[in-house]
Amino acid sequence: MSGFAPQLPKLAQIAKEAGDAIAPMQAQIAADYARGKQGTWYEKPDGSVVTDADIAANKIICDQLAKHFAGVAVLSEENPDADNQRALKAKIRFETDPLDNTTGFVKGKTGYSVNIGRIVDGVPVDGVIYFPATKELYFTGEDGKAYLQEGDKPWKKISASKAPLRDPLNVAVGFNEQITGYLGDRNINQVQLPAQMRTCKIATGECDISGINKGVGGFNTYDIAGPHAVLLAAGGDIVNSETGKPFRYDGQSIKVPSHIMGSKAALSLCVPGYELARGDIRK
Repeated sequence: MSGFAPQLPKLAQIAKEAGDAIAPMQAQIAADYARGKQGTWYEKPDGSVVTDADIAANKIICDQLAKHFAGVAVLSEENPDADNQRALKAKIRFETDPLDNTTGFVKGKTGYSVNIGRIVDGVPVDGVIYFPATKELYFTGEDGKAYLQEGDKPWKKISASKAPLRDPLNVAVGFNEQITGYLGDRNINQVQLPAQMRTCKIATGECDISGINKGVGGFNTYDIAGPHAVLLAAGGDIVNSETGKPFRYDGQSIKVPSHIMGSKAALSLCVPGYELARGDIRK
């Protein structure tokens, strides 16, 4: 049928609904933050910032997940710690950062995202990353493949780079938390990107690999579960930088160790130990 557009998977729909709801809130929150006027933003006890947008996105996501996936545990940055500790033990659970990169959001930057991942027995099997400011939606399809929708354009399948790899390697780097020692003396081209966009550009094949240190304050599983699922579906992986083994969500902690994400071809080339541990860990 002419003009037919398939329906987005439910997780992608939920992330898009949350992101489109909070995008119009950014201007006022950023203005208040610049003036130091709290009311639309607040400081958490640990000194980090939370905004009305974080809270609004979290409500949409949690309400919609409860409606469409009744009984499945939800671990969210904005949920109470006690609830998160219970959710962390569930073999099947959702992990979400309703507004990732709040620090950039309050400064009026566009690199913030909505992230949701579904974990089954320690593996992220479904996920979505949505960048509301640029209308870029990266998600896993019902066929287990990875897709990108830009604005209202038709989806397109995406895949990580495969051997033979380009020379120089395109290495995605952040602003203060990257590691590069694993690259040795290889010829590289550094591409600076916000945190979750690094994963996405590896999933599309535009970048090959990226090493992430814990950084100031560290990374948590709810930050990377959605992006990790998309990367796996695209033919990439995230591995522990010390062991080279695929990172698992074992339910013991939300803290993520230093890690390297990349196409499987790039990981095999650059990460000692990965060849022994490699393989598709999707269920």
